[in-house]
Amino acid sequence: MTPAITLDRLVLLENIAPVGRVVRRRKVLDDATLRIPVGQYLMGGDEVDRRCVVDLIVGRRNPASGSITRSGSCSYAIGRSGPFAVAVKGEDMVRFLSDLYHFDARDALRQLETILPWPEVLYTRLDKATPAQRLSLSIACAQFINTDILIFDGVIAHPMFPDAFLRYIGITLPQLIHGRLAIFSSRQVPVFKALATNSLLVTNGKLILRRGTDIQPHDFGSSDQTQVEAEPAEDDLELL
Repeated sequence: MTPAITLDRLVLLENIAPVGRVVRRRKVLDDATLRIPVGQYLMGGDEVDRRCVVDLIVGRRNPASGSITRSGSCSYAIGRSGPFAVAVKGEDMVRFLSDLYHFDARDALRQLETILPWPEVLYTRLDKATPAQRLSLSIACAQFINTDILIFDGVIAHPMFPDAFLRYIGITLPQLIHGRLAIFSSRQVPVFKALATNSLLVTNGKLILRRGTDIQPHDFGSSDQTQVEAEPAEDDLELL
């Protein structure tokens, strides 16, 4: 099975600020039809719109009409560290993920001991760990996720991370995404351009596929292309 995502006349709505008792809705996608074949893609567009599309792809959001078809298994969104801020130890989170993605938790924990820049996060309650520690665990666990479609939403590099971890990410991720459909959604354009060959742009109700990664500052609704995205506090546990 060749991994792909197909949108067929899809309408995706987002609730916006209510006026009185009336909840207004804005169309993120309006009659969008597109097939996204295997490959590596950088996703541009307004941050809220990108989040909505990512949640649609991973199955956390349903379209108002139309359909989305995933050929192959799909990961949850990797790189969101907010969901890791829970009152369990890092090793317990790894075991939870092993049940979700069907990998050997004991082998993963042995590897993580040598990979993580802060291996102590495995034995620390995650709500007591730093955001950087939680994020490093989220990203490092990506290597154990054996799915056809990988979705990265958030940061995979951070200026506070030690060089050894950044080198690990630089070596591991190209191997990890090879032969899969991988979508990177983040304002960290320089990082993701090194991993993506094409781009997707959410704009004017459409999802447009481009050849090459020619994402421009105005495609993100911000001129700050190096900004590190904050942890989304509203996300729930199911989002590695």
